[in-house]
Parts: sequence; structure tokens; C-alpha cells
Amino acid sequence: MNAKDSAIQYAQTVASAGLEIAQNPKVAHGSAIATFFTGLGTALEKIDLNIGVVASSFGVLLTITLIVINIRKDRRDTEKHNLEKQRLLQIIEKEGRDK
Repeated sequence: MNAKDSAIQYAQTVASAGLEIAQNPKVAHGSAIATFFTGLGTALEKIDLNIGVVASSFGVLLTITLIVINIRKDRRDTEKHNLEKQRLLQIIEKEGRDK
């Protein structure tokens, strides 16, 4: 395996791990809780305003990312299910013609 193939394999592994993390409900809950408490701390003036703005912005971006990833995953799963269903119907139809 050359360096280019190794780099591509590494990038695919990192991307796969990133998707698994992004689709993990515990990550979503943790992000929501952290964003909420950072916002609360900023509102109560216990946390510096700049930190609160950065943390809230990060939370919003992470939430949008999680929503987009899950929508794409649902679309892929639906498409896969429809293709499997179509294939099964073709098999059943073919078996009906053969009899």
C-alpha cells in the first residue's frame, strides 16, 4: 500500500468515526445540555459574554449539523428500503410467471 492509499484509507476512517459520533444521541444530548447551561450562565452573568456567545454559536452549528446528518441518513435508509421492496416484488412477480 502506497502513501496515497494509506492517506485515503485514514481519511475514510476518520470520516466514518466522525459520522458515528455525530449520529450518537448521547453527543446530541451532551451538546444540548452544555449549550443550555452555557447560555444560562451567560444570562446570569456567571460566564463571560464572549465565551457564552462562542459556546452558543458552537451549539447551534452542531445542532444544525446533527439535523442535516440525520435527515440524510433517513433518506438513505428510505431509499434502501424502497429498493429492497422493489427487488422483492420483482422476485415474487418472476416466480409467479414461472409457475
